[in-house]
Amino acid sequence: MKRYIPFILLAALGLMINACYYDEVLELPQDNEPITEDVSFSSEVQPLFDQSCVQCHGGNLDIPPILESDVAYNNLINEGYVVPLDAEGSILYRSLIGDGVALMPPSAQWNNQKINTVKAWIDQGANDN
Repeated sequence: MKRYIPFILLAALGLMINACYYDEVLELPQDNEPITEDVSFSSEVQPLFDQSCVQCHGGNLDIPPILESDVAYNNLINEGYVVPLDAEGSILYRSLIGDGVALMPPSAQWNNQKINTVKAWIDQGANDN
């Protein structure tokens, strides 16, 4: 019986590791009203990046895309992170909801208001305003 204990422990460990796999898209609650007014990149979206993102996507770390205010818009558009008029097809939006890409920001997920602001900005054409 004692010789089976290592195999049982190994099997249990394998099951525990397998149970840690997580591949489910986070669903946003539907109780939020869609944003209908024009969203400004400079006054509404960039401040979100300044608050939560530039610590890694700028400064000393410079993890792409760089989201510092002087280059964020061009980097998002020119490097393909944002597809204007298509939030669902944009890496930026998908990363905020964890849809097939790493969930960002990794330390604390944004609330629905912040996510919906970015989504509305993209769906409105991702204007540099």
